[in-house]
Amino acid sequence: MAEQSTPQPMTVDEVGERYTNKWILMEVTECDERDAPTAGIVLAIGRKEADIQEATMKALREPNLRSKGYYTFRAYRRVPPESEGFAMIQETILRSARRGIRRR
Repeated sequence: MAEQSTPQPMTVDEVGERYTNKWILMEVTECDERDAPTAGIVLAIGRKEADIQEATMKALREPNLRSKGYYTFRAYRRVPPESEGFAMIQETILRSARRGIRRR
Protein backbone atom coordinates (compact mmCIF):
# COMPACT_ATOMS: atom_id res chain seq x y z
CA MET A 1 0.00 0.00 0.00
CA ALA A 2 1.41 3.39 -1.04
CA GLU A 3 2.11 5.87 1.70
CA GLN A 4 0.30 9.20 1.28
CA SER A 5 2.41 12.26 1.95
CA THR A 6 1.05 15.30 3.70
CA PRO A 7 0.93 18.33 1.39
CA GLN A 8 3.63 20.83 2.29
CA PRO A 9 2.87 24.56 2.61
CA MET A 10 4.09 26.74 -0.25
CA THR A 11 4.47 30.49 -0.47
CA VAL A 12 2.11 32.41 -2.75
CA ASP A 13 5.16 33.19 -4.94
CA GLU A 14 6.05 29.48 -5.23
CA VAL A 15 2.45 28.71 -6.22
CA GLY A 16 2.64 31.47 -8.84
CA GLU A 17 5.79 29.97 -10.33
CA ARG A 18 4.51 26.39 -10.33
CA TYR A 19 0.90 26.98 -11.40
CA THR A 20 1.07 30.13 -13.58
CA ASN A 21 -2.32 31.13 -15.04
CA LYS A 22 -4.22 28.51 -13.02
CA TRP A 23 -6.93 29.14 -10.43
CA ILE A 24 -5.89 28.08 -6.94
CA LEU A 25 -7.72 27.25 -3.72
CA MET A 26 -5.27 27.51 -0.85
CA GLU A 27 -5.69 26.85 2.86
CA VAL A 28 -3.82 29.76 4.40
CA THR A 29 -1.11 28.88 6.92
CA GLU A 30 0.73 32.24 7.10
CA CYS A 31 -0.20 35.90 6.69
CA ASP A 32 1.83 39.09 6.64
CA GLU A 33 1.42 42.05 9.00
CA ARG A 34 -1.61 43.25 6.97
CA ASP A 35 -3.25 39.79 7.17
CA ALA A 36 -2.62 39.14 3.46
CA PRO A 37 -2.02 35.43 2.74
CA THR A 38 1.67 34.63 2.18
CA ALA A 39 1.75 30.81 2.40
CA GLY A 40 -0.54 27.83 2.55
CA ILE A 41 -1.47 24.38 1.33
CA VAL A 42 -2.86 24.09 -2.20
CA LEU A 43 -6.19 22.26 -2.05
CA ALA A 44 -7.37 22.60 -5.66
CA ILE A 45 -6.07 23.76 -9.04
CA GLY A 46 -8.12 24.58 -12.12
CA ARG A 47 -7.93 26.18 -15.53
CA LYS A 48 -11.08 28.19 -14.81
CA GLU A 49 -12.38 29.57 -11.54
CA ALA A 50 -15.41 27.28 -11.88
CA ASP A 51 -13.03 24.28 -11.80
CA ILE A 52 -12.23 24.94 -8.13
CA GLN A 53 -15.74 25.93 -7.07
CA GLU A 54 -16.75 22.51 -5.71
CA ALA A 55 -13.57 22.24 -3.64
CA THR A 56 -14.10 25.78 -2.35
CA MET A 57 -17.66 25.04 -1.26
CA LYS A 58 -16.51 21.83 0.46
CA ALA A 59 -13.75 23.69 2.31
CA LEU A 60 -16.21 26.33 3.49
CA ARG A 61 -18.72 23.70 4.66
CA GLU A 62 -16.08 21.72 6.57
CA PRO A 63 -13.73 24.37 8.00
CA ASN A 64 -10.37 23.42 9.45
CA LEU A 65 -10.11 25.11 12.84
CA ARG A 66 -6.29 25.32 12.56
CA SER A 67 -6.62 27.19 9.27
CA LYS A 68 -6.26 30.96 8.98
CA GLY A 69 -8.85 30.85 6.21
CA TYR A 70 -8.98 30.04 2.52
CA TYR A 71 -7.67 32.01 -0.44
CA THR A 72 -8.76 31.66 -4.06
CA PHE A 73 -6.69 33.42 -6.68
CA ARG A 74 -5.30 33.24 -10.18
CA ALA A 75 -1.61 32.37 -9.90
CA TYR A 76 0.96 34.58 -11.60
CA ARG A 77 4.71 34.72 -11.59
CA ARG A 78 5.97 37.65 -9.54
CA VAL A 79 7.92 40.24 -11.51
CA PRO A 80 11.46 40.55 -10.12
CA PRO A 81 12.72 44.01 -9.13
CA GLU A 82 14.55 46.46 -11.37
CA SER A 83 16.40 45.41 -14.52
CA GLU A 84 15.60 41.69 -14.30
CA GLY A 85 11.90 42.50 -13.97
CA PHE A 86 12.06 45.01 -16.82
CA ALA A 87 13.66 42.38 -19.09
CA MET A 88 10.96 39.86 -18.12
CA ILE A 89 8.20 42.36 -18.96
CA GLN A 90 9.81 43.20 -22.31
CA GLU A 91 10.07 39.50 -23.24
CA THR A 92 6.42 38.94 -22.31
CA ILE A 93 5.31 41.90 -24.45
CA LEU A 94 7.38 40.69 -27.42
CA ARG A 95 6.04 37.13 -27.08
CA SER A 96 2.46 38.44 -26.93
CA ALA A 97 3.04 40.66 -29.96
CA ARG A 98 4.44 37.73 -31.96
CA ARG A 99 1.43 35.59 -31.10
CA GLY A 100 -0.90 38.41 -32.11
CA ILE A 101 0.80 38.75 -35.48
CA ARG A 102 0.52 34.99 -36.16
CA ARG A 103 -3.20 34.94 -35.35
CA ARG A 104 -4.16 37.53 -37.94
